[in-house]
Amino acid sequence: MPGGGGDEERILGIQPTTAPAGNHHLQNIGPGASGAAQIAFASEALTIINSECLNGPLSTKIQAVTQIPGLLDTYPYKTIINSAFLKLSDLFQAIESNAFRFQVIKVFEASRHHLRRVLHPTEVLQRVLRVVNSNDPMARTMVMGLMGQAAEIFAGLVESQHAVLKGYGIFEDELELLAVVEATERFIQVEPGYLGVVWETLVDRIEQGSEGGVADDETKARMVRVLRHTASLGSKELVRQAVGLCHRWMQRWNDSAVMVGATLSVLSSVVCCPGGEDADVGTVLGRIVEWQREREHAAPQLSIIGPCNRAVQVISEWFLTVGADRMVTNEVAGMGEQICQVISKELDCSGGPEDGLLSLISIYRLLVVLLRMGGDSGSDRIEMVWDLAL
Repeated sequence: MPGGGGDEERILGIQPTTAPAGNHHLQNIGPGASGAAQIAFASEALTIINSECLNGPLSTKIQAVTQIPGLLDTYPYKTIINSAFLKLSDLFQAIESNAFRFQVIKVFEASRHHLRRVLHPTEVLQRVLRVVNSNDPMARTMVMGLMGQAAEIFAGLVESQHAVLKGYGIFEDELELLAVVEATERFIQVEPGYLGVVWETLVDRIEQGSEGGVADDETKARMVRVLRHTASLGSKELVRQAVGLCHRWMQRWNDSAVMVGATLSVLSSVVCCPGGEDADVGTVLGRIVEWQREREHAAPQLSIIGPCNRAVQVISEWFLTVGADRMVTNEVAGMGEQICQVISKELDCSGGPEDGLLSLISIYRLLVVLLRMGGDSGSDRIEMVWDLAL
C-alpha cells in the first residue's frame, strides 16, 4: 500500500513549498486514504509529469519521465498503469529527442512487471510505431528497442510482428539490425511460434550478409544465434533445416571464428532434438580440424579457442543423445581429441582466464563422452585428455 505524504513528494520530486498552484492537495494524501483518493492523486501526478515532459527543457523532461516507475510501484492500479503507458507511448512519439526516447525505453524496462496489466496494448503499439517511418536510423532503433522491452504485450500482435519482420528488409544501419535481432529474440521467448514466421526472412538476411551485404560478422553471428531457439519449438522440419544450414555455413564461413562459433552454437542446441539425429557430426568436426590447420598457416595470431570449445560441445551433445551406437563414434571421439589438443595449444599461447575456464569445461565434456565409450580406445583417450586438463 502507498506510504505517507513524504513518499509521494519524493517520488514526484514535489516539495511542499514548490507545489504547483491548485495542487497543494498532492501533499496531503495519507496512508489511510481511500483507493479512489489514491487513484485521483496518482492521476494528477501523471498529469504533472506529462506537462513537464511536454513543456520543459530536455533535462526536465528526462527527470520527469524517470519518476513514472516509482509512481506505478506505489500506486499499481490498472487505471494508473494504463494511463501511464499510453502517456509514455504518446511522449515517445511526440518528443523528437533520442535521448528522451532512450529514457522512455528504460522506464518500460523498469516497469516491465506492470505490463501484464495493460488493457489496450494495441493502442500503445500504434503510437510507438508512428516513429518507425522516421528518416533517423537512431529513432527507428529506439522503436525496436522499446518493442523488445514490451515483448510481453507486443509479441502476439500482428502489427508488431510485421514491423520486426520488415526491419530485416529495410534497415541497413548496424545498430538498427542489432535492435531488430534483439526484438526478434524477445518476441520468440514470449511467442515461440514467431521463429517460424521470421525464419525465411532471417535466413535470407544472414546469407545476404555472407555474400557481401552490409552486416558485419558480429551482427550476422547474432542473427545466426537466433536459430538456437529452434530447439524449443518442437518442429522436426525446422530442426532439419537448421542442421542443413549449419553444414552449409561451416563450409562458407571458414575464415571467420565468430561465424563458425555462432554456427556451432546452433548445431549444439539442435543436434539432440528430434530431427537433429541425422546431423553429420563427423563431417562437421572434420571441417573444424581442417579449418584449424589452414588457420595455423594463414593467420596464426588469431585465437580459435571459441569455435573449438563449441565443437567439443557439439560432439558431447551428439554422442550422449544419439551417437553412442554408431560406427562413427570412435572416429568422432578422435576428432574431439584433436580439437582438445588444439585448445591446449591455444591456451599456452594466448588464452585468458575466461578462455581457460571454458576450455576446461570443454575438455571435461569430452571426458564424459570417452567414459561412456569404454573399451581400450576410450581408456587411452581418457588418459590423454586428462593430461591436457591438468
